[in-house]
Amino acid sequence: QRVVAFTVHGTATQGDYFEFSTDNGLVERNVGGVPLALSTDPTQSRIAMVVHDENLDQPVLRWFDPLSGTATDQAGLAPDSKPHRLTWDEEGHLWVSDLGYGAVWEIDGTQVIEHPLPWPTLDVAVLQSDDIRRAFVVPKDGRSIWILDADTDELIDINTQQEGIQPMNTHSPILGIEAMAVPWEFPESD
Repeated sequence: QRVVAFTVHGTATQGDYFEFSTDNGLVERNVGGVPLALSTDPTQSRIAMVVHDENLDQPVLRWFDPLSGTATDQAGLAPDSKPHRLTWDEEGHLWVSDLGYGAVWEIDGTQVIEHPLPWPTLDVAVLQSDDIRRAFVVPKDGRSIWILDADTDELIDINTQQEGIQPMNTHSPILGIEAMAVPWEFPESD
């Protein structure tokens, strides 16, 4: 338990006051609104942020430079875009889901690539190998996962026995997804 204690001597007059400060080691930075999502890039040189902008009254994508302590706007998303979740692929590209616009965004340095979709998106995760890149996309309703070929922007059918392109449907809402680029062995049981 930390306590501040002091003794005051003398006679007080109207308007006198005490002023002292404490330091907890944290430094607050103004990023122009409330941070909703943060993700450090693989080089640890900058932080991608979804910030609810206090002037625009909507979420925006910004970069934060931890060395200078400054935030900047990220240009290139659609005007009605509402960035939501962030993830990085193995090449160091940032992927952004969008609750306001039918797309997921891929950002390679300063190049912004739109991957158009028929609906706004809740979340995105990316897996890739030497010859394929797949984005797993959750629509805004959170009830299915669609697979997107990240090179052609075509949705991939998971069930060719049924007509049309099929997603992976779920019976409960999806709160979020994450790609695992390493093999994962499930525990065995008898």
